[in-house]
Amino acid sequence: FNFNCFEEGTRRWIKLAANKTCLLSSPANPLFRSEIKTNSLGLRNPEIGKKNPGTKRILFIGDSFTMGWAVEEEEAFPRLVEKMLTSKIPDQKIETINAGFTAAGPSGYYLYYKNFTQTIKPDIVVINLYLGNDITSRDRKST
Repeated sequence: FNFNCFEEGTRRWIKLAANKTCLLSSPANPLFRSEIKTNSLGLRNPEIGKKNPGTKRILFIGDSFTMGWAVEEEEAFPRLVEKMLTSKIPDQKIETINAGFTAAGPSGYYLYYKNFTQTIKPDIVVINLYLGNDITSRDRKST
């Protein structure tokens, strides 16, 4: 894949660049193209303003599946959860924040939680793990 939306991070080795529009493409499949837009915090999310009273804010932290690698922003599952909850609980203002980041794992999720949640002030934090590569066992022995 070709993706030019990373920059060197201060609390993790790389991060999504802030306020950038990038194209994710594949040399193997010229029909595959996905636009990634980031906000001022370097998240694939609309801008995050001051939390309004009565709003329940849900922060999703995770890897490229959370970020919505290869799908449009409104198709990433944090946004789909927001739409579903809004339709099921119409009297409650719900806001989801997508802090998914490719090339991340549990230690990166913790650092994000520790260093950035004070700015976002979530009511609920959802940590997403992909068992295929976020958690591996180095102790497995083949028999």
